[in-house]
Amino acid sequence: MTVPDVLRYELVKKLLEEAGLWTSDLRASLDEATFRDQEDGGMGSFSVVNGKQARTGARDCAEAKYIDADGVEVIIALIVDELGRPTDVDFWKVNSTPLVKFPISSELAIRKK
Repeated sequence: MTVPDVLRYELVKKLLEEAGLWTSDLRASLDEATFRDQEDGGMGSFSVVNGKQARTGARDCAEAKYIDADGVEVIIALIVDELGRPTDVDFWKVNSTPLVKFPISSELAIRKK
């Protein structure tokens, strides 16, 4: 599945906002970022790449879940570095099948960490 970068950007932004980490500095960093698919069997995980992440002290700062178009639950975790900059967004579809539809913000049930 090809996912437009604008949808990935909006997902990362929403999770950062919910975690209380959204700032003008992070916006500038995210504006410069590119998104790279991860090898996860098509479940939707991606890396946020801008060359500024420390890639150390990684932790998940926000989680969300939604129901994919095929009725299967998907859990999403935003991973940030020690300075709160996003590095990865991990998707886990509970039956490990490929994602059918990438979520939009209004479909997410957010769980704060």
